[in-house]
Amino acid sequence: MFEWSWGDIANECEQFLGPKGFAGVQISPPSENIVIEDGRPWWERYQPISYSLNTRSGDEGALKDMISRCNNAGVRYR
Repeated sequence: MFEWSWGDIANECEQFLGPKGFAGVQISPPSENIVIEDGRPWWERYQPISYSLNTRSGDEGALKDMISRCNNAGVRYR
């Protein structure tokens, strides 16, 4: 679920992925990355600048919540 917010991924785990038997979900890299002002290309996510968990997908709390909710729905992140 590349480029999705962590809250949206959590909802998808609970409402669709878990009930349909999906065992895992791939997320965007959770590290802080450079911001390229010219259109925000997908590959900027792979240009980390720190280990801070504050990205356009959400913050550390949202990541922890997503992991917990997906795990509770039987879905693991990768």
